[in-house]
Amino acid sequence: MQTPSRKNAQHATWLAGLLLLLLCGCGFQMRSSPSLPEHLTPLYIQGLERYDQLNRALRHSLAAADIQVAEERPGAAAILTVRDHGLTRKIITVDSRGKATEYALTRKLTITLSDSSGRPLMDERTVGVQRDWIDVGKDGLAGRVEKGQLQQDMHAELAQSILRVLGYALR
Repeated sequence: MQTPSRKNAQHATWLAGLLLLLLCGCGFQMRSSPSLPEHLTPLYIQGLERYDQLNRALRHSLAAADIQVAEERPGAAAILTVRDHGLTRKIITVDSRGKATEYALTRKLTITLSDSSGRPLMDERTVGVQRDWIDVGKDGLAGRVEKGQLQQDMHAELAQSILRVLGYALR
């Protein structure tokens, strides 16, 4: 005779296996990063400062999607031009003393893609991300660290958005 805990473990294993079979049977697939056609790599990024956080995040995302990045324009098969509209900060909430306590941070980019001869491969597209930032009592190092992490997350999301736009535009 099996103990109740062993019986529960067997039921859990069977249930997990059944759920896995159902999930596979329904056609579910994990979403992957869209990739560029091979004739468009290596890709040169134009319009961002070399050591800018957004440039680093974009290069990291491109590398994760197995897209080569050209260090110089002459060796590139395609040119991704990024025009950064910067970070805007809009006040959302004010406290009883009239001090701003919550902001909406928005970062927008305009991107275009052309081949090495300058012929457009994709119309101009705008990509953006928005986050709320609560600035109550976040003075000093803790506030700077949190704001830096927020900007880093925004850059990573923008880089992923750029990859999605490129992947879908070039289908």
